[in-house]
Amino acid sequence: MSRLWFAIVLPFGAVFALHAYVRGIDAVLGPMLEAELGIGVADLGLVTSLYLLAYALMQLPGGIMLDRWGYARTLAPLLLVASLGALLFALGRGPLGLGLGRACLGLGLAVSLSAAIKALADHVGEERLPAWNGFVIALGGVGALLATAPSATLFALAGWRPVFLGIALALATLAVPVWRAGRLAPAKPDPAGAARDAPPKAGLGDVLASGYFWRATALISVSYGGFAAVQGLWLAPWLTRVSGVAAGRVDFVLLVVAASMTVGTLAFGLVRALGRLTGLGLPAMVAAGTLLHMATQGLVIGRVFTESLGFRAAFGFLAPITMLVYAMLAAHFGPALSGRALSAANLFICLAAFALQSLAGLVVSIWPYGKGDAVAVYRTGAVLFLMAEAIALVFFLPLCRRPRPAVSPGTG
Repeated sequence: MSRLWFAIVLPFGAVFALHAYVRGIDAVLGPMLEAELGIGVADLGLVTSLYLLAYALMQLPGGIMLDRWGYARTLAPLLLVASLGALLFALGRGPLGLGLGRACLGLGLAVSLSAAIKALADHVGEERLPAWNGFVIALGGVGALLATAPSATLFALAGWRPVFLGIALALATLAVPVWRAGRLAPAKPDPAGAARDAPPKAGLGDVLASGYFWRATALISVSYGGFAAVQGLWLAPWLTRVSGVAAGRVDFVLLVVAASMTVGTLAFGLVRALGRLTGLGLPAMVAAGTLLHMATQGLVIGRVFTESLGFRAAFGFLAPITMLVYAMLAAHFGPALSGRALSAANLFICLAAFALQSLAGLVVSIWPYGKGDAVAVYRTGAVLFLMAEAIALVFFLPLCRRPRPAVSPGTG
């Protein structure tokens, strides 16, 4: 087990943490870029969005690469692309250089989580996969935490350019242990072997034709993708305009929610042990946890007990329960197709986060504050999101009762 820690969990977890950090740094870094380089709001929005655009566009090709070439031979070269992106960003003097750097970062880190899960699935059994996945995802949570107040302090002391130069060095360095991880003898057959002889389009078609994929991905896309949208943009205005939290305290509350989410990621990794005690399978545990998270959202909308910091911590703690869907997909599709399935799921999570965030913005824009109550505006948006999550949960429920046959190329 210690070999897995040093060969896979720590290097792959560090890569995922850097992805979470770079993705989450915009709120802190944006005002500095505006002040230092004179970048306008429109250009700043384009520069920051290029990371997610490149990240999303690389998901399907990246999944095919993972299945055909394996996690090490796919991720290690991409880390060099990401390193180049961090270097270009650190040296950027305007929107073109900064945008190119962000695009290379998104491209190079696109399969950071999928590669980690595929590597772990190759070396641990299905029963232990959620726990090991939890360790990697929790490291990503640490990266997201560091992208908040700690980065504001670091940028004030050292500047943002040296930080991104350090990120470039770290990414290039991590390519070495990631490449070496491919030399570990797998506990299962070669994860890329089964798919290597199959046409890439046929393999992806098998994933997209699977009802299991759509039921599982719909839930994680709406639930976790929606939470990412809320946490990234809409939680802060909700706290100030609906809950009445003082502006100076908002950053602390956001930090508590993010920290609770990281703890929840670790805790839910041990859900298999609870499943053995209760007799519930992993899909049933995911459904039950999602229902609890929806209950906390209902209490938030109803403004019941929402002033409690502990309640807000519970809201963050329950949010990552649907991340267990990654373990479900890896186990269901097997080593031949899991890369495609995981990356395709990531793509739809990105699309759901974008769509739900845009929907919330649309609700706010068509119901201006001057013509209505701000509380009613935000509560309406929250109700719409909760309804979408309820529909996704109902769609997911059949997975809780039917057997889970493995999928191989050529079967749906």
